[in-house]
Amino acid sequence: MSRIRVLEVMEATGGGTKKHLELLVTNLDRSSFDVTVACPSARHPSYGDESTVAELQAAGVRIHIVEMRRAIAPASDLASFWQLWSLMRRDSFDVIHTHSSKGGFLGRLAARCAGAKAVVHTAHGLYFLGQQGFKRAFYLGLERLASRLTDCFIAVSESEKVMAIESGLFRPDQVVVIENGIELANVDIDLAQLQQEPGLNPHRPIVGTVSRFNPQKDPATLLRAIALLIRAAPEIQFVWCGNGELKSQAESLARHLGIHEHIVFTGYREDVLELMALFDVFVVSSLFEGLPYTLLEVMSLGKPVVATDVVGSRDVVMHEETGLLVPPQDPPALAEAVLHLLRSPDEAQRMGQTGRGLVAHRFTLKRMMAKTEQVYHKLAWHSS
Repeated sequence: MSRIRVLEVMEATGGGTKKHLELLVTNLDRSSFDVTVACPSARHPSYGDESTVAELQAAGVRIHIVEMRRAIAPASDLASFWQLWSLMRRDSFDVIHTHSSKGGFLGRLAARCAGAKAVVHTAHGLYFLGQQGFKRAFYLGLERLASRLTDCFIAVSESEKVMAIESGLFRPDQVVVIENGIELANVDIDLAQLQQEPGLNPHRPIVGTVSRFNPQKDPATLLRAIALLIRAAPEIQFVWCGNGELKSQAESLARHLGIHEHIVFTGYREDVLELMALFDVFVVSSLFEGLPYTLLEVMSLGKPVVATDVVGSRDVVMHEETGLLVPPQDPPALAEAVLHLLRSPDEAQRMGQTGRGLVAHRFTLKRMMAKTEQVYHKLAWHSS
């Protein structure tokens, strides 16, 4: 049997979606699958990471550049749709797999207009969950429209599956749960050198995050929690890795709260895994997720975590087992949970080791790849 031809469509060439796609396309069985990626040359410059295309090409992956903007832009979106449609009409793909909101909507619409055989979608976090009022209804409506163009929805967490079904996007039989997976981290680093570089004191507690500055990650809540933390324990140091469109606003808020000098803003870093090894506690304040790679990575390092109790995060952070869950948009609860772990080092160490064991046994790259390849085989077989 000839190889299954797969087209991966992605706009979000950064963050966890980028990581997911790179892991996916570089680990697919090349003897069974012939994969092409359609993506922009770069995302918004505020994200700092423009390496996707070069990294995929270096790995021998076929790339087709389709410039897509994250925000709704009718003229640009029409041009992107036309490029995707033309590619799909020219090359007969057995499976078209779309990712995230913009790539997911334009890719699925183009696929159906081009007469695609099989269309599968992964949301990596349902965007409407972070919206309110009219905007929530609008983006939910777009997702419901696009869902009618979809043969299979891959949820990256059980809670994302539940939300997709309860929101009327898909029938249960259309949804497959394939949790994100990674290789267990084994980091060989010079801790002393890393501590000196951002100006950290190795004898004081370090709390950190790896989080983009965008509405989904709710940086304002985290900053207000940091202010409460520093008020309660001035010796705490905070490291924030990441870029994003809200970074300048976040730094202004940090100055307004009087905590800017307590935070090391590293920007985008290639060595983020090594930096996370410095943290005593890892914290995120997201409003929603798919299933965050940063949580898997920091847990694989044996670090305790504090996360908001939202879709995606609650699937990997088991409350009082691998970390602590707190309500979203609640700075006092976030600060209290971090303080609890800092003041209970034995409990924090136990949670960190339990988390590493969970990642090692459940959130594995091998499992993610096997299940994804099964979906591709099934879709290609049914469409033949």
